[in-house]
Amino acid sequence: MKNIVRISCFSVFIFAVLLSKSVDGQKVQNIKYIDSISLGLSYADTGAYAKAAAIFERVPPGDTNYTLALLEDAVAKESLGQDSAAIAICYKGLRQDTGYKPDFYNVLANTFIDEGRDSNAVKLLQDTVLPKCANNHKLYCMLGIAQYKMNKYSDAINSFEKSIDLDIYDALSHYYLGRCCMEQGRLIPALLSLQFYLVIQPQSGRSYTAVGMIQEMTENKYQYDKSYAVGFSQYHDSAFAELDLLIRSKIAINKQYKPTTKINYMFVKQIQLFCEQLKYVPNTGNYWMEKYVPFFVGLQQKKYLEPYLYFIISSVNDPKIQNGIIKNRNKLKKFAKWADGAIIAESSVSKTTETTKK
Repeated sequence: MKNIVRISCFSVFIFAVLLSKSVDGQKVQNIKYIDSISLGLSYADTGAYAKAAAIFERVPPGDTNYTLALLEDAVAKESLGQDSAAIAICYKGLRQDTGYKPDFYNVLANTFIDEGRDSNAVKLLQDTVLPKCANNHKLYCMLGIAQYKMNKYSDAINSFEKSIDLDIYDALSHYYLGRCCMEQGRLIPALLSLQFYLVIQPQSGRSYTAVGMIQEMTENKYQYDKSYAVGFSQYHDSAFAELDLLIRSKIAINKQYKPTTKINYMFVKQIQLFCEQLKYVPNTGNYWMEKYVPFFVGLQQKKYLEPYLYFIISSVNDPKIQNGIIKNRNKLKKFAKWADGAIIAESSVSKTTETTKK
């Protein structure tokens, strides 16, 4: 969550630097703290948040990039668990008349969640922020996380869907959308969301966790609170009913089912079966069918299953897996290039559809 804020702000920061150089001499003088902010960002990216915060604190109010320094200082303080300080800095930043207000609200809500004040985060985002920032995917993602923490999975799903519709590359939303489906006992939608997350972010700290959750689900080992379970009808999941039965029956684990790769993991055989049997069915009204299935069907048609499997489990620290990745490097590069193009194309189609609906 913190890195999402940092990356977006840094691009704005670079743009501000370029612009400031061409405006007037006063602004050129004010950019002397740019190198300091860059250094602070580099510390933050390595987890040295205390050093980063100390650098951000040095930027004076008169500097052109003061508000950016405040924002990054708030992120650093929140990362250090200094929630009260982070909240105070966020409110100071919100008093500045800049375009960073959505980012300050995002950090503020994240800090509320860290403190266990999930309902405060939901109220802040729903009542104050999103009515004014309806096109900010990060805020919908943060709202979804707060709702997820409160076990309000249906509300969270709605928020994550809005985030993904605004930015299909929002990996965190795909990840938590998958987790919501897991808590509802919805096997196929959960597998779709989590696998798509791994396509976008195969080697983050959450990636290994996502692989573990996929393994648990495909081996029928994941324990969820059945009081939150939903039937096929609520989200129009009936199109996945047959595939759901196939995966739960663990047919792929049978010795007669032949794997197409040398990856010696039972759950990988389950994913292979999942991809082979997945079919696109139009007009189901199912979000997962429309958002994810065309990608996985295209993957199969392009015969990218082997590099795809290595790609999504690349966070697994197994010498055999890592050697397989090295041997299939060129195939993985081709898959990654295709996947990026397919995701961009899907994003364009989705946005066109949304515009037509409006």
